[in-house]
Amino acid sequence: MMADGKNTLEVLVLDKPGGEAWPYMMKKARELGITLVYHEDGINHLSDYPVCLVRSNTHFNKETIEMVPRGGMVVRLGAGTDNVKNGETEGTIYEKEINVVKTPYANGVAELVIQSLFNLNSNAWQYNIAERLVWGKKEVNRIELEGSSLGVIGLGNIGLEVARKALKLGMDVYGYDVVPEAIERAKSMGVETLEDYLDMAEMDAITLHVPGNSETEGMIGEEYFKNVAKEKNQIIINASRGPVIAFGPLYEAINKEKVGGVALDVYPNENELKKLLNSEKLPSYLENIVDAANSRGIQIILTPHIGASTRQAQLAIVDMALGAFKDYFNNGLTNDNPAGYRIVHQGRYANAR
Repeated sequence: MMADGKNTLEVLVLDKPGGEAWPYMMKKARELGITLVYHEDGINHLSDYPVCLVRSNTHFNKETIEMVPRGGMVVRLGAGTDNVKNGETEGTIYEKEINVVKTPYANGVAELVIQSLFNLNSNAWQYNIAERLVWGKKEVNRIELEGSSLGVIGLGNIGLEVARKALKLGMDVYGYDVVPEAIERAKSMGVETLEDYLDMAEMDAITLHVPGNSETEGMIGEEYFKNVAKEKNQIIINASRGPVIAFGPLYEAINKEKVGGVALDVYPNENELKKLLNSEKLPSYLENIVDAANSRGIQIILTPHIGASTRQAQLAIVDMALGAFKDYFNNGLTNDNPAGYRIVHQGRYANAR
């Protein structure tokens, strides 16, 4: 809606960005003539605003997406839009010509993946003299990344940034994607692409950067691990979506020495995980793989979905969201934009005015 008939766009904020990003966003929005409106029960106000802003906490279903005005826009702070556009909502999104926009920022997640590779290939950080007061030189085990192979499954913005950084470290990088344009971009960078992600079983490490949907759910599961050689001790990193990994087969693969290190930044049900952590517990699927890793003396790193939790990332995705608001209001959305946002589905902007 227009605010009091003035030339401004009102945006319903369902999930506030954290830290300094929220006051930064409010300040920048005012400068652009955009009013940000937040309600505790914001989901009940969807029909009153042409544009809404969400993070990962809001999950749309058929009923809630129906409330978005025809030709309206949903902007997702972050790279994934499966909490907005999914099996329940897709029909309504197309029928009502709703614009769905994401704000991908690759560097923060890519750096976390590279950090995880270093940590899983070395236990040096466990022998910090300042903490242990022990000269543990003989216990430190380090493996160099240079010359090792990395499989990147999913060659979108984040996957390509991981590949770029890994190539600079001297790693042999292999990629897989189903999108021809992504494959061509990867090849132009020097990534060798594979036709089947199951062939990634031969890599020293793999990292996952695929969307969450029915096609990717459990893709790293029983069939994949059948292709991993015994005692391969492959490193697995997942910073995409939790359900991409099937945890039963992962547990078995750790016990069979097919997997030699795991770093996870995403989980199947993060709200449930948060509640259990408040009681100092882990869900059984995580407890099992932690126990298996501990019994073998290998490393497992579980981080609380921090891939995009850098100062630079938070401010960058806010700028992208503001760019999408501005273009929607002033010009109509376009894929050729300086803000860097990406349109997942583009409706007809004129219907929202």
